Amino acid sequence: MCISWSIRPGRTPRELGALGDRLVRDRGYQADPGCYGHGLATFWLGPVIPAGSALPADENDSFFGLDVPFHEGQIITSEVFLRDPGAGLAAFEDIFIVGADKNELLTTTPLIFW
Repeated sequence: MCISWSIRPGRTPRELGALGDRLVRDRGYQADPGCYGHGLATFWLGPVIPAGSALPADENDSFFGLDVPFHEGQIITSEVFLRDPGAGLAAFEDIFIVGADKNELLTTTPLIFW
């Protein structure tokens, strides 16, 4: 369900947010307001991929960069938080470099199952 492989140069965070919401709903979950990913350098930063139709008060805010296309070489995280009232919360996050044809996954930590 990860949207990280759909992020390509020229696509926007707003487009990927809509895709993430659809993927979450198609699997029977609710898309909570938040984000599906964000830019990464030495600290958390924009652009922000909105989740659950979470948009800033000013959609033109340059920090969120909702309509600024991704570019090759950009470092981005892809994350999802899925809630099930009977089971709890599952959260996943990957870090990758946006590539022209394929994204390079930087995350090497295996998933931990409790």
